[in-house]
Amino acid sequence: MFSSYKLKDFSPKGSHHIFLDANVLIYAFAPLANYKQNVQEQITRFLEVCKSVNTNLYVTSLVLSEVYNVLLKDDFDHWKKLPANAGKTSLKEHFRPTDAFKNSVTVINAVLKNILKLASPFPDDFHLLNKDRVFEMCKYADFNDCYFLEIASRNNWLIFTRDSDIINHPMREVDIITNL
Repeated sequence: MFSSYKLKDFSPKGSHHIFLDANVLIYAFAPLANYKQNVQEQITRFLEVCKSVNTNLYVTSLVLSEVYNVLLKDDFDHWKKLPANAGKTSLKEHFRPTDAFKNSVTVINAVLKNILKLASPFPDDFHLLNKDRVFEMCKYADFNDCYFLEIASRNNWLIFTRDSDIINHPMREVDIITNL
């Protein structure tokens, strides 16, 4: 049986290898409108402790893609609500040509660069993953969550997440750290 550790009870060590899920990175690096500020502070403190004890932290390009897409969608949703943008519903047609889009991309890229100062980019080795297992796992969660579970399992990592689909996945073969 694999464990789920409460964030407040987990003490990171230099010997730990932890995969960082997009949701915790968004809380730490790109808080959306001061949403759940206490959660942001818990996650940020935990990551600071990880860094201070040289815990091995990892992300993949897909994690960064998820962060990028969530932040861009949030900016686009706010932009659409402005009276001057009434009826402008296409990110590609309406938002992308604007200065607001360019500013969003600049800020998001800075967020991704800051994440990469904390966590090591890890190649996903997709060609080596058990794809049949990932597909089977998709009966219980989305593809990305299953892909992350398989990468972490293959590398014997813990996963730091707030995603209940990962935490409660019936085929999970890794330990989890969470503050849910």
